[in-house]
Amino acid sequence: MASMNRRRALGALAGSVLLQGCCCNRPFPEPGIALGGGPMATEPAFLRAPARGRAAAPQPYCVDVHTHFFNASDVTVKGYIEGPMAHSMPGQLGNLLRALAPLAEALAELAPTAAKEYKDLDELVGQARVLNADAMEQTLAARVNSERITLSREFFRLISRPDGRDFVEKYNSIKSSTPRALRGAYPEINKLDETSVINAMRLGESLDARRPLKGALADDGSFYAEGVLAFIGYMLSSRWANLRSYQQAFSGPDSKLNVDCALSSLVDFDRWLDCPPRSAHEDQMRLHARLSKLSAGYMKPLISYNPWTDVVNGGAALRLVNQAVTEFGFVGVKIYPPNGFRPWGNTAEQDGFGLPSHRAINDALEKFWDLCIKLDVPVMAHTNHSMGKDQKHDELGGPQGWAKLAEKYEAKAPRVNLGHFGGSKGAWNAQMANIMSSSSGGARMYGDLGFWTELRCGEGSVEDCTLAAENLRQVMALSLKNGIERVVDRVMFGSDWLMLSHAKGWKSYANDLYETLGTIASPDDLKKIFGGNARNCFKLT
Repeated sequence: MASMNRRRALGALAGSVLLQGCCCNRPFPEPGIALGGGPMATEPAFLRAPARGRAAAPQPYCVDVHTHFFNASDVTVKGYIEGPMAHSMPGQLGNLLRALAPLAEALAELAPTAAKEYKDLDELVGQARVLNADAMEQTLAARVNSERITLSREFFRLISRPDGRDFVEKYNSIKSSTPRALRGAYPEINKLDETSVINAMRLGESLDARRPLKGALADDGSFYAEGVLAFIGYMLSSRWANLRSYQQAFSGPDSKLNVDCALSSLVDFDRWLDCPPRSAHEDQMRLHARLSKLSAGYMKPLISYNPWTDVVNGGAALRLVNQAVTEFGFVGVKIYPPNGFRPWGNTAEQDGFGLPSHRAINDALEKFWDLCIKLDVPVMAHTNHSMGKDQKHDELGGPQGWAKLAEKYEAKAPRVNLGHFGGSKGAWNAQMANIMSSSSGGARMYGDLGFWTELRCGEGSVEDCTLAAENLRQVMALSLKNGIERVVDRVMFGSDWLMLSHAKGWKSYANDLYETLGTIASPDDLKKIFGGNARNCFKLT
């Protein structure tokens, strides 16, 4: 134990040296959940999804392969908000998020750590053992409402400080500059007060496909400041509460398409972005494993991997991957190339980003890919042209690194989910489909449609939707190298919730994509996209 503590201390010291320009001197957190065996004892699954509704037509078994249920204590929150989030948010909303950065660390303190939430679950499990289903549902609803009231008040307290003035002014500026055509088209939160965050969350959860608002919602989201408030609310919430909010939106009795299983990815931005998280990654792993069991397997988790951690801490991230998969039932691994690395083939040019040597990153990644092949576990990665600190970082998730990975491993390549499938804008998805179809190393590559907002035809430009749908149709029709499959046999549904939570009417996302894809894919192919391909990629039973 002494040697382990010494290694952690050395790792923290090395990390503090590498945190160039970091906003704080806070050390990396120690695990707070008691160590022990892997799976928990049998507990009542009170986070089980609602029963399927009675749909007008038969529905496919649906897997959402791209979700997140983390909160602000799990990530390097200041760097995350002022970097990738602000960089990728349209127009004025990006500036609104940047104005939040000075408050980010104080915000993160409001979010329950993984260790605290794990302890809170003990109480809920105890109640679930003695309450009937209806009484437990009322208990959960009351807990969520109470938590949201508290965090909404605390957020207003923060923005009332002098360093919150910029956020208030920018929010007011967005509301005053909203085009007249959009005013009154959907409910607005024009005044920031103690109820703003909870009302924004309720707004996002209430707008659905039946609203008479489709024409009015056709802007690019640049004026939907309420979405930023809702996203803040989820980032401050308990993870179990976020999972429950997702279930009620995507698996409730009113859904045209019911999600039956959600794959939830953890993320690791350590050292790439300012300030360590407040929840240790070991705690995040244990908490998500428990949430998976409490949801009766509705949520299945993916562990995060960060090559920089392995460079600094001698393979610590890789050991966590192995433990999560072999002991805690994790079904995949999540990497985030826009942090500052390509999945393979990093070059000296990237050393200018202020990172470890590209050779050190490549060495860590080779060990990582070799382990994933050995464990036969799929890897999910962000591959949209977004979510880097800047445009140079955005490029790193693109086809170049994936082509090099396919070339290195050829037929023995790992299974991969190209998250966002290159995005609906630009040519990346076609290039990635070409890797799948022309390379033996691409034979085990898949791609998901997380946050393809252009495919929500009722929400945006009809022209943009038509172009995106036709582009996807052509890509999915490509034949793969084996001459048997097509790219459509590798495309999967994904929502990218909770990132999706800042979008208008986000609860109708699954229904919207189901309707749009129904115009370009056969019923059999729809079954593959919304569940069958995910079962193959992630070996779900």
